[in-house]
Amino acid sequence: MPSTKQIASSVTIVFNNEEKSSSPLGYEQYDHVTVTRQVVIGGRNKYLINGHNAQLSRVQNLFHSVGLNVNNPTFLIMQGRITKVINMKPQETLAMLEEAAGTRMFQMKKEAAEATIDKKNRKVEEIDKVLAEEITPTLDRLRKERAAYMEWSASQAECERLQRFVVAHDYYSAEQAGSDNSGALESKRAEANALDAEESRLASEASAKRKELEALQAARAKELSGELRELETADADASKEAVRCATKRDQLESTAAAAEQEAADAASAAKAADKAVEKALVREKAAERSAEDADAARAAAEHAVENAQAQVAAAASSEEGNSGSSPLETRVAEAEAEAAKANAAAEAAKSEASSASTSLKEHEKDLAKAEKAGKGLAAELDKAEKAAAAAEAALAKATGGSAAVDMAAAREEARAARRSASKARDAADAIAAELSQLDFSYADPKPGFQRERVKGVVAKLLDVSDASNARALEVAAGGKLFHVVVDTEETGKLLLSRGQLKRRVTIVPLSQ
Repeated sequence: MPSTKQIASSVTIVFNNEEKSSSPLGYEQYDHVTVTRQVVIGGRNKYLINGHNAQLSRVQNLFHSVGLNVNNPTFLIMQGRITKVINMKPQETLAMLEEAAGTRMFQMKKEAAEATIDKKNRKVEEIDKVLAEEITPTLDRLRKERAAYMEWSASQAECERLQRFVVAHDYYSAEQAGSDNSGALESKRAEANALDAEESRLASEASAKRKELEALQAARAKELSGELRELETADADASKEAVRCATKRDQLESTAAAAEQEAADAASAAKAADKAVEKALVREKAAERSAEDADAARAAAEHAVENAQAQVAAAASSEEGNSGSSPLETRVAEAEAEAAKANAAAEAAKSEASSASTSLKEHEKDLAKAEKAGKGLAAELDKAEKAAAAAEAALAKATGGSAAVDMAAAREEARAARRSASKARDAADAIAAELSQLDFSYADPKPGFQRERVKGVVAKLLDVSDASNARALEVAAGGKLFHVVVDTEETGKLLLSRGQLKRRVTIVPLSQ
């Protein structure tokens, strides 16, 4: 068979259809019936009946109508299979007869139609379920919303209609009020004109009175100009004197404060010198006692040596000829060793006494200097207090006596301020001592070092939203709050090796 280039293979069967009584339904007008199967490239099958495209089901129906069913194993009885056909069960025999009679095709169509109906029924049931569970409730809800919207639309339209009535009524009432008040407006205008005329009259009278007042003020100023100048001059002189006295008072107060501080320093230095002198005296007395003990020990050792030498001389005559060492010589050697130790102790005691005496003289000189400086500061303080009293007296005389009270109050306020400042400094020092571990200072380990690479202490990087939880966080974290956070391990190594750290710290790199 000829085939196009897309057809891989093609098979055609030609059936003789001249016997019209047994021809398949719908093909009685054809003398021959051709069935073609073409396998197209890609694995697809294509069927043709008498040269026209047909589906596989149509080809099967064609064969079923003439009793040929390839799916039935008995549609063709081979030689030697008669016995098997005779021994068939009634159901198998019925199926073979249905195939031969051509009714099997309709039975299969019936079964296919029933399967299709069941499938469609299941689909219909699913659709009914969707309608009942989703679409119908949604439609009901939409109907209710539509009814509510229609009701709202009607209410809105009614509201707009009533609002138009209200606006029309207001407009009509305003027109009526305007027509009623037109007469009153004319009367008010007449009253306003009368008031304007009265105002102009009063303005002219006020201008005349103002001129008279200016003339009187000029005459009075002319009369009082001499006295006023004298009073202003005296006031200016008094103000200058008060400012000068106040400046001098401030200077004297600062001088007195400095003198008080220096006197306090001198007193503390004198106390320290006294303590040092006492310690030096104690050391000198101890050195003298040590020297006396050393002299006594040396004298005893010398006496023991002399006794030992005498004994040696006495025993030498009686023990001549003995070549070995005697116990007496051993005792002499021990006595000489003790004498040497006593001499060394005496020399050490003398040296210690000499150094204590020198230290005592130096501390006595420092004490004399401190006493002299204290006397000088006391004299300066008395002088500053006298000068301050004189300045206060001059200021009181210049300002009429009220400056003395102000000066006393100012000095009391200054003292209170100094006490408050001292307490604040003490509190700040105490807090700084408690929080000393939060202060992390370091030197740049290399030129151009980026300080943002060091994030800081962990405690400074935390932000507690509720202050009541701060104590719990401090207890839970412990010493880890004072660890230092850096970006990488390299930065930590640089800080440890070249950062000139003042205390031991634990460095935590973010790269780990």
